[in-house]
Amino acid sequence: MIKFFRKIRQNLLSQGKTGRYFKYAIGEIFLVVIGIIIALQLNNWNEEQKKLKLKKTYVKALIADYSNDTLELKQLIQLNKKELDSLNALRKFIHSNSATPDDFRKLFENFETTNYIDYEYNTNTYDVIIATGNIDFFDTQSIQMIMELKKSQNKAIRRFESMSDVYENQLVQITQNLPIFSNYSMGSESKKLIWQTVDLEKLPLITDGITGLKHYNIRTFIRLNENILLKTEKLIEHLENLER
Repeated sequence: MIKFFRKIRQNLLSQGKTGRYFKYAIGEIFLVVIGIIIALQLNNWNEEQKKLKLKKTYVKALIADYSNDTLELKQLIQLNKKELDSLNALRKFIHSNSATPDDFRKLFENFETTNYIDYEYNTNTYDVIIATGNIDFFDTQSIQMIMELKKSQNKAIRRFESMSDVYENQLVQITQNLPIFSNYSMGSESKKLIWQTVDLEKLPLITDGITGLKHYNIRTFIRLNENILLKTEKLIEHLENLER
């Protein structure tokens, strides 16, 4: 094609048709510019299609992550609600006048010290989007909802860690003075020896303190995660609308 245009220019010059040569040269430049513009637009279109395809991949992955969160959070919230019901019944018994020191001893022998206030949210896709800077693929509303959910998750995680630390420290302080949570694997004779050193009259106050702290932690965990669950479900619905 280039040789063809060059031959035309040479023929015009050899025939002395300078005016027509310049008009032809201008026309040729115009065609080249048009070609470049078309090529750029085509390239931009291709890039935009790549972004749209990648965005769809992100949307599907985000929906999968958030859907897993909703299932896991619902189960964990339900588990903690059952634990809360048990604690409510236990604290009602503690505050009754019918509980004896021996009742508290039996309670401590069977007390569940596990703190169910730990959860890692599914953030793999979010982390990739942020690391690659591709969060800009999304519209303003989507970005706001995604970032708001992540902010709530981070706030909850910090709160859970703080509550767990306080609870674990409280258990450590109690077991230093009263080795009552460490005797599950001991034989009956060993248990008797340990309990001989424990002032049973102190157990009601200690029980009220540790169960009250655990009760507060679980209620806070449920409240924060119910809020996160609501935001997650709304975001899933929003992302599913983007797919349509």
